[in-house]
Amino acid sequence: VEAMDDDFHHAVVANPSEPHDEGEVQLSAIPAQKSSLTVKIVKKSVTSYQSQRLAQAVSALNHVVKSPQFKDQIHNFTYLGEKQFVQNSGLTNEQIYQVLMGGAEKYPVQGLANGVAELSIMTFYPGRYDDPYAAVAFTSRTDAYIHIYNSYFNTASVSKLAKTLFHEWTHKMGFSHDVELTERRPYTVPYGIGQLIESSVAEYLGE
Repeated sequence: VEAMDDDFHHAVVANPSEPHDEGEVQLSAIPAQKSSLTVKIVKKSVTSYQSQRLAQAVSALNHVVKSPQFKDQIHNFTYLGEKQFVQNSGLTNEQIYQVLMGGAEKYPVQGLANGVAELSIMTFYPGRYDDPYAAVAFTSRTDAYIHIYNSYFNTASVSKLAKTLFHEWTHKMGFSHDVELTERRPYTVPYGIGQLIESSVAEYLGE
């Protein structure tokens, strides 16, 4: 579930009832080095307007994730003065970048390191009693979709939408973060890289 907290307006983690343990990405899962990642929508259940917004976000994502600047940002990401991410599964920044470039999704089933981020997107319509401000998106380990809240889907900037897509995709890759708003959460792979995505896309689009 991607929560709204401070500037980190993305989905937190898959299903809140599922454990968010560390060590989800194993060293053995690191593929041969891929030069770059391609983001691709493989399935979607969205409105026509949302489909247009998705296309904009994916186009911008492909520009950013293929750039040498993005690689440098991940390699040089720091927490407590050290080049590291929180809840990093024992991986270095360089290894995390390599895993992401491989694109081998862990959930709902283990995929191949084909260099493609295969995104399945579905609009989520909150029930009458759901708090529309509590979250903006969520994933599950048992289905392939990234579920994006309808109101957020329609109104978020392209850079924020791109951030949410990548944040949620890192959950599919096996990376997690604290459910609660902890001091360290912004430095996890989903939140830390998501914020890099948002700022880079905003700069690229001139938002």
